Amino acid sequence: MTNTLQIKYNKVFVYLISIFLVGLILIINLAKHVDDKPFIILNIGLGVLTLFVFLKFLFPAINNKIALELNNEGIYDFVRNQETSWTNVTGITKIFFGRGQSGLGILLSDKKQFISQKTLLKRLLLKYNSFWYSTPFIILFSFLEGNNDDILKALQNYYAEVQQQTK
Repeated sequence: MTNTLQIKYNKVFVYLISIFLVGLILIINLAKHVDDKPFIILNIGLGVLTLFVFLKFLFPAINNKIALELNNEGIYDFVRNQETSWTNVTGITKIFFGRGQSGLGILLSDKKQFISQKTLLKRLLLKYNSFWYSTPFIILFSFLEGNNDDILKALQNYYAEVQQQTK
């Protein structure tokens, strides 16, 4: 029986996003404007986005919450609230988005079943991922703590171990 593999949130990445958003709000509000009315909507939008980042990413990172978990049942991505069982996984690969950004691609045997469980907006994003990257289940390395290659090897080794147990 395999152990549980847990990877925490990348605190540095989350801190940088949070500092950037707060700094952007401060710069916009400290600048002198002839008319402040157009900036009200911008401030509200940035405020909501900052609140979302704090609740979704910053607070879990500060509290050392788990971003990705692999156990005997399947893969759980707490960053994007995605999960799938090992019976639906056919492989784990590295995906490149360009400009040095990469992530994990969890290759699925039944993409339609995975996509159908989501809301409309999420289904559109997953179909886009499936079209361009051949899988709807993508996990960005930016949110995961550790070296990208080490994370990929750990996940591939875990998957190989699960495959051996099911044979």
